Amino acid sequence: MANGKRPLTAKEKKQLEKRRKQAAKQAKKYHKMQEKQSADSRNLNRKSAPKSRNQIENQRTRASVSESYNKRTPRKTKIQNDYTLPEEQVVKGSGSKIIDSINAHQKNGNNKISREQKYRLQSDKKIKNLEPKESSNGGYYVDEFSARQRQERRAKQIRKQENEYIYRPKTPVSPKQVRRKRILIYSGIFLVVLIIGVVLSLTVLFKTEKIKVDGDEYYYQDQIVAFSNVQLQQNIFIAAINGTPEEIVDNLPYVENASISFNIPDTVIIKITNAVPSYVIKYNDEFLIVSAKGRIIDRRADNPDELPELFCRELKSTEIGDYVSFSDNNIPDILEDVSESLSKNEVKNIKGFDVTDTANITLNYDNRISINLGLPEDLDYKIRTAMAIIDEKLDPNNTGTVTGTLDVSNCNSTKVSRFKPSETEPANSGNQSATTAEGESVTNPTASSEKSTVTWDNISGTNPPATQGENATEPIDNNLYGEQGGQAYEAGDNYQNDYANEPYEYGQGAYDNYNN
Repeated sequence: MANGKRPLTAKEKKQLEKRRKQAAKQAKKYHKMQEKQSADSRNLNRKSAPKSRNQIENQRTRASVSESYNKRTPRKTKIQNDYTLPEEQVVKGSGSKIIDSINAHQKNGNNKISREQKYRLQSDKKIKNLEPKESSNGGYYVDEFSARQRQERRAKQIRKQENEYIYRPKTPVSPKQVRRKRILIYSGIFLVVLIIGVVLSLTVLFKTEKIKVDGDEYYYQDQIVAFSNVQLQQNIFIAAINGTPEEIVDNLPYVENASISFNIPDTVIIKITNAVPSYVIKYNDEFLIVSAKGRIIDRRADNPDELPELFCRELKSTEIGDYVSFSDNNIPDILEDVSESLSKNEVKNIKGFDVTDTANITLNYDNRISINLGLPEDLDYKIRTAMAIIDEKLDPNNTGTVTGTLDVSNCNSTKVSRFKPSETEPANSGNQSATTAEGESVTNPTASSEKSTVTWDNISGTNPPATQGENATEPIDNNLYGEQGGQAYEAGDNYQNDYANEPYEYGQGAYDNYNN
């Protein structure tokens, strides 16, 4: 400050140092250019200096060779020999493929090069033509190094923009496309996870540690497992798929149906449905035990369970495990329907049934009453009707003394059932109850032992009639028994019929015994 000048700040010092460096670089570059120019001038002077005799002769020989080469006719190409293009289609070029390609590239406006390359070409021209800037200190040259750095930074920015533009889709993505893409991605992930889970489940996990048999009453568990094709340490899913329940049914007669399932994590379950003995067939002093589906499940010397005995024609097969083969193919279906109806309605005391004539099927009830079912139509309805008549009309007190033939073959169509007492039926000491053709219940005080046929109105409806009280006070019209609530009427009640439009009391009326 003594001389009136302030000291330079740190920033000014840096700027000054930078300017000095730049000036030094520019000066160095300037000196190099001067040296290069001087070297070029020296070379030019050497060329302009007088040549020796040998150099002059060599130059003459070269000129003569080039003139002779230029005088030669140009060689024709294949296209010129075979076909000559019209003048308007002939493209006049320089004769050099390289120069033609460069010219074509320049004419196209450098469309095939990137923006980065274009920028580098333009910036290189500017860097080559750097000039010194004027200043108060006499000027200094622009630093080429800093210009190159700026060029590189800008080139990187352009390259980044180009790459973003290249990978950017041409059209904007709609929400629907985004949703579809997400669905595809999630579906692929789910599929991969599912495949991995299935592979692990079938190979590593869920090994069979327990085998459980449910519902069996006739065989040991080892016997059933032996035919099931299920093994311990086997995958439970594979065991359920590769199991052979049909082998169990084929080899064990008392098994009607079998199924194999699994219980996560380590249990395989074999469910057995036992065959129910439904009837027996007497064959060569033996009894063949037959299930409801017509399969022979056992062979015994007697009938300890008192199963109904089937009377039919000659059998074709009598082996245990085989299905009974009849001459008539409809018999197995008939037997199955009858067995199901008897089991469903809890009918007891059926001692046998006869299917020798499939148009006239009969049941033997307690060795006392023969029930004629007729054709194999509505068998369940006919059986329910027959049992309702026996339990509520013929033998309500279950005395076991009523014998005869009950015909329900047409009850499903005519709503009429007929009962014919047997000739050897003992006369009751009391009053014998009967029913007229019109559904009236009257008494037979004489208890005649002559042949008589009485007809019954059919008990209709879907279910068997309910048990009635001791006395019924309301009269009932013709053919309406069972349709007015299913009540049964005994002797001593009031009735109304078509023969006389007046009530009949006990012991009165002209139709106490209706003979055919």
